[in-house]
Amino acid sequence: REDIVDMFNNEKVIESLDSDAMIANSEVIQDRTILYVQKDDSTIQLDSLYDSEMLMDCWMSQCSDIVFNSKLLMFGFGNGMYVRKFLREIPETGAIIIYEPSIIIFKYVLNTFDVSDLLENKNLFIFLGSEVINKNILFKYFTYHDIKGLIFLDYLNYRYLFPNEYKKFYAESQILVNSINATNTVWERFGEAYYYNTLSNFPYLVMSKSLYHLYVLLPKGIPAILVSSGPSLDKNISDLKKAKGKAFVISVDSALKALLKEDIIPDMFITVDGRKMTAHFEDERVAKIPMVCSLT
Repeated sequence: REDIVDMFNNEKVIESLDSDAMIANSEVIQDRTILYVQKDDSTIQLDSLYDSEMLMDCWMSQCSDIVFNSKLLMFGFGNGMYVRKFLREIPETGAIIIYEPSIIIFKYVLNTFDVSDLLENKNLFIFLGSEVINKNILFKYFTYHDIKGLIFLDYLNYRYLFPNEYKKFYAESQILVNSINATNTVWERFGEAYYYNTLSNFPYLVMSKSLYHLYVLLPKGIPAILVSSGPSLDKNISDLKKAKGKAFVISVDSALKALLKEDIIPDMFITVDGRKMTAHFEDERVAKIPMVCSLT
């Protein structure tokens, strides 16, 4: 597979892998090849010495809520036995996304075990290295439709072999789930308004710039002040007058009226609420202030 070859050829990936010395090895027991690693004078098994099928059935029992589009987010490839088991059990619409933190183990498995059927499977995606997997990559494979059928599992003893990578992987995965759920909550809250606002503002969106363009244009080396509404604004508004021209002033939409009443024109204002009252924007000067907004 070209994606795996690319990862092996990626110097940044290789440099990020296997900071702790370990040796992958195997032993043939009763016509079965048992994978294990030696690390810090310890031998850690990555398979059962007795009955792999029973072990996999026990592991698979954690996946009781498999649906037609279930996706498995898995920590560790190991010798591929769990992956093969899961692919046998799920419908063709399912998929497995695997984060394998050790290139030493992965290379050994490729040379020792026949995993060609797995690597050829279009529903399997593998990432190598602690610097490779992150929420941005995960977003390519998940939408809010997948959350209910999302399954988190890890390969036998991998969390003990790679505790730091394990924590990072699940932290990134949790960010993914939280972000998708938050987006879904916004859609449920605004309903038709989300699509109505998007289409109504489309002519403006086409001509607008992205947040990246804004980042490039923002002045560097000067302080910024974010102004929100509330009792503290009335108390400190005189100080804002003194700061104008010496700091980059960003206002939320609900603070605009108070600022403009005191002839304080912010350098930028932000609005994210799709149902914000238009009364906040009635002053003619608002039209000349750069605005940052969401699609809603």
